[in-house]
Amino acid sequence: MKTPKGPLFAVYIMNMTTYNRMWKCLHLGENDANSLGLRNKKSTELVDKVWQYNPKLVEDGSSSCSQLSQCVAHRSTDGLGLEKFNLNASQLNAVADCVSSMDDHSSSIKLLWGPPGTGKTKTISTILWAMLMKGRKTLACAPTNTAVLEVAARIVKLVGKSADGSLCFLNDIILFGNRNNMKMDDDSDLSLVFLDSRAERLLPCFVPNSGWRHCLCSLIDLIENRVTMYQLYSEGKTLRQYLKDKYNKHSRKLCGCIEILYNDHPRNAETGRSFQCMLEVRELIDIIHALINDDKDDGHDIWSDELLEIKIEDNGDPLLWPEQLACIRITSCKKLKFRLARSLCVQELSYLRTNLELPNCYNTRAVQQYLLPRAKCILCTVSSSFRLYNVPMGNICRLLEKPQDTNSLELLIVDEAAQLKECETLIPLQLPGIRQAVLIGDEYQLPAFVKSNISESASFGRSVFQRLSSLGFSKHLLNVQYRMHPEISNFPVATFYDGKVSDGPNVSHKDYTKRFLSGKLFGPYSFINVEGGHETIEKHGRKNTIEVAAVVRMVQRLFKEAVSKGSKVSVGVVSPYNAQVRAIQEKLGKSYIMYDGFSVNVKSVDGFQGAEEDIIIISTVRSNGAGAVGFLTNLQRTNVALTRAKHCLWIVGNGTTLSSNNSVWQKMIKNARDQGLFFDVNDDKDLSNAVAKAVIELDDAENSVKMESLHISRPRFQTRLKYQKYHP
Repeated sequence: MKTPKGPLFAVYIMNMTTYNRMWKCLHLGENDANSLGLRNKKSTELVDKVWQYNPKLVEDGSSSCSQLSQCVAHRSTDGLGLEKFNLNASQLNAVADCVSSMDDHSSSIKLLWGPPGTGKTKTISTILWAMLMKGRKTLACAPTNTAVLEVAARIVKLVGKSADGSLCFLNDIILFGNRNNMKMDDDSDLSLVFLDSRAERLLPCFVPNSGWRHCLCSLIDLIENRVTMYQLYSEGKTLRQYLKDKYNKHSRKLCGCIEILYNDHPRNAETGRSFQCMLEVRELIDIIHALINDDKDDGHDIWSDELLEIKIEDNGDPLLWPEQLACIRITSCKKLKFRLARSLCVQELSYLRTNLELPNCYNTRAVQQYLLPRAKCILCTVSSSFRLYNVPMGNICRLLEKPQDTNSLELLIVDEAAQLKECETLIPLQLPGIRQAVLIGDEYQLPAFVKSNISESASFGRSVFQRLSSLGFSKHLLNVQYRMHPEISNFPVATFYDGKVSDGPNVSHKDYTKRFLSGKLFGPYSFINVEGGHETIEKHGRKNTIEVAAVVRMVQRLFKEAVSKGSKVSVGVVSPYNAQVRAIQEKLGKSYIMYDGFSVNVKSVDGFQGAEEDIIIISTVRSNGAGAVGFLTNLQRTNVALTRAKHCLWIVGNGTTLSSNNSVWQKMIKNARDQGLFFDVNDDKDLSNAVAKAVIELDDAENSVKMESLHISRPRFQTRLKYQKYHP
């Protein structure tokens, strides 16, 4: 191998798919419009409402996007049964307003402001459920797979438990995306609606020569012309044996198709009778199967040639078929039962052959293209929604200006909208047919990640939600939080939400207070002061080994308590610095996987966005005499860190360093002191010992390096002095 003569350099390679999609959508109204699909008038109006929004016009009354009155909005939800979801007043008003906007033919945008723990996912899933009940087509997006899967799991659960089976079906819901990135398990409930899995299940029904139509025709021919077919294909068998073998084979294949189609094929008003017919056919097949396979002596009557060759007349009304089936059930004469079941079965099979025609497909991709336009509720990431530009969602009907287009998407719902770049939101916002948009988010949590300083200064990471909110666009505030113990929610609610969010009855109940460890440091909320921590800068960022020791010891004690009591506990360890996260992960290792009831997740603040745990331990890392706290001053990152815990939030840090800077942390420490929730690590002997040991080990390591370089041996009294610092 030749040595390169010139200098070497490395290039950071990243996935450009999302950025390419954003770029194309930014130019959708120009050269790329034809290649990506029709850019409809309603979508253009929606985009204009965002980027040409003028609060002065709203004040003058010439344009308004404020919420409808609560009584008007609620009238549009009559009969939907929203009361069973136990929504609070703010959630119900938000849902009702979004649902009622669908009855307005003009474009509109709704902002739902959801602080932590206020039930954003519950609100979104209720809107989706209401849209399914009303038969309106909805696209629900989010920035990440995690957020999409959370919404999908909730709506699948709602529909699965729905008593209104005739109006709301899992068949009408589709979740799509990268199977590996979504970590999709074929055994999970979400696989029922995952596009790839559904297409794989349906493909055998869509394949010509062996699929749905072939199974129908084969069974019809066998039931109608059994003797004739026996004479042609007897293969040396008796009539009885031939009939049993062929019927069992064809009916088994058809029943397999019926089961798949009934659970996976999209439904609409036109196909409703076909799905009812499938259930009736399945029962008729079982009735005939029992008669044909009955080997008792008195079963020979049904094999008479006269009975088998009776011509079946299609003289039945489909509306009367359920009554006819009821009569067959109670008929005791086997000969009559067989004749009636045979006749009704052929009629219903013929109905299905005529009214439920499936396309001929040879691969799952073709099946997916068939399913997407027929789904009423589609879930995917914002970036993945670009795929829908290549799906015919009723473009021809829009071109002909037909008002009723069942294939057109109508409503766009974007979860975690405050985490999306403005240009990224354009991807689903401009999809043909979209005329209403609901953006759910919280601009006081983390925004979109932008690595480039130049892009950051140009507000590239700003979201549509933040833009409209800053201009005074009206928002529905979800004002009851159901996650945090009141002692935990006190400071963030007062600091970030002006005290407008109240505690739900569940977190206010005395049973919500849980003691996982003994000692005054380990109540629902506490700041644990670790003075003299050692802040260092490494390859992956800043870390503090003394705080690592304190955090690891707390996790060890929590694990021991959980195992001894047989309780289930979820712990989250949060730090704003990746080096600290890595250091804690290395110390903890994988020793806590052995007990199913105990889980510990160690992540950065960004990694915990949208998550929650029973206990959250925060390691702030910063410990210096200058009072420098770096990006701990970021209000959004601080808000996320402080609002992940359900029952206990323990913050580990250097109180002096954090108080020396005029930041939110100074206010937080003052608040903890005022409430008597500021503690010193020495207040807990076990924790103090762990910290003292870490100090000794750290000093030993550092001093050893220095002394070895100078050929000096360490004084014996040094260890004792360091220990006494934490045990005065």
